[in-house]
Amino acid sequence: MLSGIARLAPLPIVRRVLKRSRHHAAGEVASSFSNDATRFAKTLEALSLYFAYLYYSCLLMNIKPQILLIFLTAMFLLPLVSSAFDLQRVRREFYAAVNDKKSAEALHKQLSSIKSSDPLFIAYYGSAKAVMAKHAWNPYRKLDYLKSGLQYIEDAVRRSPDNLEIRFLRFSIEYYLPSFLGMSKHLDEDGKKMLGLIESNRAGIDDPVLLKNIVDFLKKSGRYNARELAALNGGGKNE
Repeated sequence: MLSGIARLAPLPIVRRVLKRSRHHAAGEVASSFSNDATRFAKTLEALSLYFAYLYYSCLLMNIKPQILLIFLTAMFLLPLVSSAFDLQRVRREFYAAVNDKKSAEALHKQLSSIKSSDPLFIAYYGSAKAVMAKHAWNPYRKLDYLKSGLQYIEDAVRRSPDNLEIRFLRFSIEYYLPSFLGMSKHLDEDGKKMLGLIESNRAGIDDPVLLKNIVDFLKKSGRYNARELAALNGGGKNE
């Protein structure tokens, strides 16, 4: 396959490509990608040249093309691996971070290194930032962490509005915020939404202990009447 790609480019062109630095060739590939369909042909051309460069470089250095295939496979799989996160571990470390500054800093650093579009990950990343606000001593830094964290959580809610765990993360953070900040705007919305999800057995949480803790927190929040408390009790048990 690689030799076929190399033959797509005339030898003079390949020689010119070999004179370029590897980073420059890679830069052409990166810069050629665009949402504009009219640049698709240029993208294919740049890819052909880049793979031809890699292939002939392997030949010149007596490196088997199979090794190049392994390298390219790893290069494309690495972003997928780095985007994965251990939900159970993040849950444990988040609740430990609430009361421990070092744990909060470690969790924030860990989540900052992961790229994921998973709404639940985004919610925990935002929550980790909000917890960093609790431990920061600088008032401006506190506010920066808090605002940034809430923005991430709101984005997660928009992406997955029926996710009980995401709603609870936002609810629990806003619940403890001082009222004078004016940032606890979703308590009623999230409270009603969570009640509805629990009543209809749509909590969607695979950890029964976590679900029980969420229900217990909601019951103690003072935001539900007798009928709603009974519904929370029933929903938590049925789940």
